[in-house]
Amino acid sequence: MPAMSDIEDQAVMAQYFEISGQEPQRTVRCCPRTLPSWSLLLGYLLLTACLLGACSNRSFTNPVDPGQDSGGAVVRRFPAPTDSPTGLLWKDNFLWVADETRQIIFRVDPLDGRTDKGLEVEPSPLAGLGMDGRTLVAVNPQSALLFRIDPLDGRTSDARPLPGTSPWGIAIDGDIGWISDLGSGQIISVSWPNLDVIAAIPAPGPKPAGLALANGVIYVADAALQRIFMLDRYNLKQIGHFPSPGSEPLGLVLGDGLLWCSDGAGQLFAIEAPDETAGSARVVIPVLPPERRPRLPTDVVRDRDEMCHRP
Repeated sequence: MPAMSDIEDQAVMAQYFEISGQEPQRTVRCCPRTLPSWSLLLGYLLLTACLLGACSNRSFTNPVDPGQDSGGAVVRRFPAPTDSPTGLLWKDNFLWVADETRQIIFRVDPLDGRTDKGLEVEPSPLAGLGMDGRTLVAVNPQSALLFRIDPLDGRTSDARPLPGTSPWGIAIDGDIGWISDLGSGQIISVSWPNLDVIAAIPAPGPKPAGLALANGVIYVADAALQRIFMLDRYNLKQIGHFPSPGSEPLGLVLGDGLLWCSDGAGQLFAIEAPDETAGSARVVIPVLPPERRPRLPTDVVRDRDEMCHRP
């Protein structure tokens, strides 16, 4: 039977409603009658692909809206002095790097990556590092203890229990201390130096490791999501995030105007700290010009393999 034209089709429908006495129902066609069925299928597939692409950008579970990437360009990169770098410390214009498996904190020149064995310490394994006045503090995640260490000879003067099941990173903020707990996935604030728990919040990711603090911003490195999150220090809301330069960010510290990150794969990165900070303030870290910076002796060991396997 030959197909009827649109005009013939309308005439037949009008005749039907005239005979039956029914009122015609107005319908709206979503597409022309001549639209091929494969076009509908193609449109459906394109829409599905767009939705899947949008979801993939938010694939990680996060109690706080991840927002948009906030930058964080890598400007320096050095091999770490150990195969298992963890906590970082900025002291005397040098970068200090904790070795997780050995009782050593290495000293690294931030300009060229030259390294020497800075300090032999008692607690092991080592994770987060911090300074409390003139005293070095270090976190032992295995025993959940905080050690006070003499920065001159490495002797331990005190060991106190920390909250959490596997505390890792530490940042000292006047009379408040911030601790990341790998075990519970929380950021814990404590009174300093008493270590009484003030509050605990879910971290932006499941494995919070390194912590750094500057100008009202808490930086949190997540070892599982491979991202660095930024929290407002005053309301603990997330204000930004960006990808970590390595595969397992474990330590963070701010120094020389840069955000330094240690990676479990044996690398050290210096990142330009993003501008998004609490309020309108920028992250400002004092920077000494190269001619005023202390330098490591010229006879320090440069060979990373020799450093890692030295008895």
